[in-house]
Amino acid sequence: MTNEIKVALAVLLSALAIFVGVRFLSGQPLFGAGYEVVAVFDDAQGLTAGSIVRLNGVRVGDVRDVRLGPNAREVYVTLSIDGGIEIPRGSTVQTSGLSALGEVNIEITPPQGAGAGRPLAAG
Repeated sequence: MTNEIKVALAVLLSALAIFVGVRFLSGQPLFGAGYEVVAVFDDAQGLTAGSIVRLNGVRVGDVRDVRLGPNAREVYVTLSIDGGIEIPRGSTVQTSGLSALGEVNIEITPPQGAGAGRPLAAG
């Protein structure tokens, strides 16, 4: 095996290790098996990208993006939900935590009883 091939293999393996390491350390699934939904808030209360998304207290994803809507009247929050997690329609989405400590998260609460609809679709 020539030196060029050895260097090329080392570079490819390093790039793969960096990709897997970054995805693992940021809490993302390795091959993007989840989906995204957008929640609209009047006030983001200090929410930032990377914040945790919980469903009934269990981590199910993270916040991908927080941006102002038209005329700065609403805030659009893109949530990245892990694969295999189904959020029923009619669920309540709200911010939780203490903004003074920088720990604002999203809490999703499914509807009680027979009010649960079919799962949300991506988007």
